[in-house]
Amino acid sequence: MNFNTMFDDVLTKRDVADTTRAMYKSNFNTMSKILDDDFWELSPTSMVKVFEKMDKSAHQKKSMLNLTIIYKQTKLDKNQIEPLIAYRHKLADYINSGKAETNKKIIEELPEFEQYLKDVNAIKKKQGIKYIINTLLIELSCRNLDLDCEIFMQQPKSELKKRKRQAYANQKNFLEVRSKDVVLHRKFYKTVRTYGEKVNIIKNLKLRNAIAQHYKDQDNLIPFSVSNLSRYIESQTFNLGEGKIFKMSVHYYKQKGDLQKIQEMGKSRGTDVQTIIENYDLDG
Repeated sequence: MNFNTMFDDVLTKRDVADTTRAMYKSNFNTMSKILDDDFWELSPTSMVKVFEKMDKSAHQKKSMLNLTIIYKQTKLDKNQIEPLIAYRHKLADYINSGKAETNKKIIEELPEFEQYLKDVNAIKKKQGIKYIINTLLIELSCRNLDLDCEIFMQQPKSELKKRKRQAYANQKNFLEVRSKDVVLHRKFYKTVRTYGEKVNIIKNLKLRNAIAQHYKDQDNLIPFSVSNLSRYIESQTFNLGEGKIFKMSVHYYKQKGDLQKIQEMGKSRGTDVQTIIENYDLDG
């Protein structure tokens, strides 16, 4: 049985949400690159040995192990897959040791996401650039590097294409300011090799007007004088930084049960849902 058949076989036997389906697909893609097709025919004990030797994090192993168990449940009795269940408990204990306490502390230290949104909106008039940076991070769920971009006001298409090429040649992303929205073209971000160039239309007129007011016809979003991008972004985001902002938003939407929003955030950021849950879920 090849991996594509395996993937279809698992999903047809389970009623799963789109976000869960996306996680399954991501994990199957990972497994297809590191395991042979005959892995699925191994005994549960032999499968555990494969996982133990695998050069992957405990989180990654547990995610792949979950799919393995789902498949074996369609082929074997519950008592026969006990070695896989026991190994999953072992991984879970390792992952959760100290994590819950750490996340609890982070939650206590971070502001409420809704209050953060109010704080950002309150600085729109007096601290325009700070408002712009925070709003872009909120709208795009992006990383620091994504905001290293050149800004261009509305131009003819031929001129925009030329300037976009120039921005990319300068290893900068490209923020296009149109009459009612802004468009961020990203070719320089962490996971570009996996997801390729991203183009995001942000329909936020307040943001659009703030950018038009604070930047000239051609300018950099991040001042040329900035030598440490991470520290600069942190200083502009109430000393939070993009990582904490993303964790706050993931926590907020998960508490609301809006997994579709988390999936959209991952797509915009260039991060699969499983990675978000493993690294940014404060409830995990």
